[in-house]
Parts: sequence; C-alpha cells; structure tokens
Amino acid sequence: MTKKPIIWTIFNKKLSIQLPFLFFTCFAFLLCLNLAHWQWQRGQQASQKYQAFQTQKALPATGFTTSPRPYQHMSLSGHVIDYLFLDNRIHQGQVGWHVLAVIEIAHNYLLVNLGWQPKNSSLTTLAPLPEQLTLSGIVKTPTVGIVLTEPQQDPLWPKVMQQIDIDDLNQHYNYPLLPFVLYAEKSITPYIAAPLYVANKFPKHLGYAIQWLLIALAAVATFFYISRVEFKENDKKKLATD
Repeated sequence: MTKKPIIWTIFNKKLSIQLPFLFFTCFAFLLCLNLAHWQWQRGQQASQKYQAFQTQKALPATGFTTSPRPYQHMSLSGHVIDYLFLDNRIHQGQVGWHVLAVIEIAHNYLLVNLGWQPKNSSLTTLAPLPEQLTLSGIVKTPTVGIVLTEPQQDPLWPKVMQQIDIDDLNQHYNYPLLPFVLYAEKSITPYIAAPLYVANKFPKHLGYAIQWLLIALAAVATFFYISRVEFKENDKKKLATD
C-alpha cells in the first residue's frame, strides 16, 4: 500500500509532496549551498593572497629577517653551502629543474630559488655556484601537497625533490632551514629567472560558487515542477474515477 502524498499550497499552486523526494531535495539544496559558501570563502582567501602579493611586490626590498610578512620583498647576501633541484619544472615546453641554493646568513639557513635549468644526468648546476650571493626577491612559505610515497624512498632525494617540504629537509640536514623560500626576481646567470607569481584566483572561485548556487536553485525548481505535475496528474485521475 503506497502512502498518500502530502498536498501543499504555495503561491496558490497545489503541490503533491512525496516525503522521500522532499528530503532528497532539501539535502541536495543544503549541500550545494555549503559548497557555494566554501568556494566563496576560498575566493576571499585567494583575493587576500593576491592583494598581499601585489602590495609587497610594489614595495622596495627590505633587509633580511627571519620573520617576514607573506610575500615580503627582501634582499639578502649570504654564503652558499649547498644546492638542490626541484624536479619537473617546465620552461617553454622543456622539462627541467629549479635550482635551490642553501644560503647561510648570520647562522640562519635559507632556500633560495635561483631559476630554471635543463635536466642533466650528473645532477650538477650549469655553472659552479659562487661562494657568496647577493640578490633580492619575494618570499613564500611552501605548501606541501599529497604524496603517494615518502620522499626518503627516492634514491635521488633530497638532491632532487618533487616538492619543497622544509620539515622533511630539516630531518635530513644537521642545520634547520627557515620555513620560507626566497624566489630571485632577476635572472642569475646562467639560470633562467623563475620569479614568484601569484595568480588572482578569485574569479575562478566566484564562478564555482555561482555554479553551485545555480544547481541548488535548479534542484528546488525541479522539486516544485515535478510536485506540481504530479498533483495535476493525480487530480485528473481522481476526476476520471468520480
């Protein structure tokens, strides 16, 4: 025996409401609203990062500090003690590395992205790095993505890395690296400059938020349309049997 539908009247229109369909529509509506709000929040965060990057980039470079602001424009001079490669960096369609120098500055150790170079089997830089480097650039705290295997299982690690994980590097070296990376803003011969760039992702997240909001509204509209059609069909059947 099927349960009788509930009859609602909304805007002088009668609807035949099936409770499972109502619950499903409410769930879908709330889920889409939450996803729209989440994308809106991500858009706001992306906009703040972009504005901070643009503001700091326009300011003159400051001296070295161990506690910089996000995307601070900084100049420094330090002693080069080692170098690493960041793998799978693309330049004009060619796969290569970003060369990361480990620089000592007043007993502090910092990774500096010097730029791009092609890969080679010897794991060497295009030219020997100078003992002393003076440069300026933008600082950024690296974000660690999801990895399927531990980097320590790679025989080339840490000389060749898939991503910059300061915590993993600190477990390997006997000196602690500062938790940010300086990206050189100008070309350092013979490397091709790879300055930091932060894209404005607010429009993308706003588009996703609007998309989820429209899906939520479409779910409600579909619910009302189907419920209205069902009421009309049931009403016709009732009149035919009378």
